[in-house]
Amino acid sequence: MSDDQHFDVIGTGAGGGTFAHRLASCGKRVLMLERRGYLPRERDNRDSTEVFVKGKYRASEFWYDHNGEEFPPEVNYYVGGNTKFYGAALFRLRPRDFGEVGHYGEISPAWPLGYCDFEAYYSEAEEPYLVHELDNLYMVDTSFFPSIGAVNPSLTAIANALRVGDHLVDRLS
Repeated sequence: MSDDQHFDVIGTGAGGGTFAHRLASCGKRVLMLERRGYLPRERDNRDSTEVFVKGKYRASEFWYDHNGEEFPPEVNYYVGGNTKFYGAALFRLRPRDFGEVGHYGEISPAWPLGYCDFEAYYSEAEEPYLVHELDNLYMVDTSFFPSIGAVNPSLTAIANALRVGDHLVDRLS
């Protein structure tokens, strides 16, 4: 590869794209590489049954678990990576999310970094991705939180609708 074909970073998706943007803004040459093209603009990619239950856009490959059993991973290879299927939901982890988590009689260890290591970067990241409070925007369907097709989010959506309703009643009283 000649000097005029040298690139400093290859990346994409939410992390890779942001990383590439940061380096490009400092004058670095950046090449972003994807395994597939753009996600088709069609009604099905906004249909949770097509996306999550039927796996229409999921990669056709299989991965293997610790027992050697194959399973379809929840990955999508399009420009923008899996970010295309996050439902425009960008949440901060809570300080406690970085600690140990007990589940099913086991413990997942704490992260080697804490919330304090990310807080300033969360604030910086919220600007270009337009994560901010809107005074007159209320999310009461399931697009406000991440979920998977195997878990029915209806009760959480109903609970949130009640929560938002109480907030509006208090605000408008």
